[in-house]
Amino acid sequence: DIKVHPRVEFPFALLSFTGSGPFNRSMRLFARRAGFSLSDHGICEASHARGMGRGRRLWTGPPIAQQKFLEEKDIFHFLGL
Repeated sequence: DIKVHPRVEFPFALLSFTGSGPFNRSMRLFARRAGFSLSDHGICEASHARGMGRGRRLWTGPPIAQQKFLEEKDIFHFLGL
């Protein structure tokens, strides 16, 4: 696959497309438990109320200021990993 992302999304795209499936799922789950929604486009604050079905939008606000995320390690640091 070829995907084009804006520069500010590069760390998230790199994290997503270079990690294995289990790694990506565990990262998204960790972010979710911390109150965020993580994707290949960015990270947003999220509401993960019980009973919400799959496919529903969970984010509650704009992406976290992405100038904080210049490299993959900035995502890990943000999540406390």
